[in-house]
Amino acid sequence: MNSISPFYDETADFLESISKSHKVCIVSDADDAMIPYFYERYGVHLFTSERHQSYKNDNRNTMFKELLKFYRTNPKQVLHVGDSASDVLGANREGIVTCWINRNKRMWEHEVKPDYIVESLDEIEEMLVTRKN
Repeated sequence: MNSISPFYDETADFLESISKSHKVCIVSDADDAMIPYFYERYGVHLFTSERHQSYKNDNRNTMFKELLKFYRTNPKQVLHVGDSASDVLGANREGIVTCWINRNKRMWEHEVKPDYIVESLDEIEEMLVTRKN
């Protein structure tokens, strides 16, 4: 039985703000039915394991390759934000800039490091403004 993934308290406000100036998508190791439908309101494109028969940290990097192809962009123009090692490791392997949401102040235990570390989505908008300049 699939359950809908929870989203963080600041998610709706973050998407409302960030989707006005950036293209936003969801890359998830989930089935479509597990993703709350709030994302549709913001024009967010969905890349899921179900759709691509792949996971974020698999050796083929299918989901990240499909993301780059869909948006026709350079990996360095993409910021992948996630809260797991697979978010950072898979995106990094494809050359995508990574941001780890470390809400619990854990230690990063992998050789490949995220480009950025934040504790909430609220920190990302400021980071994106800084990155643009």
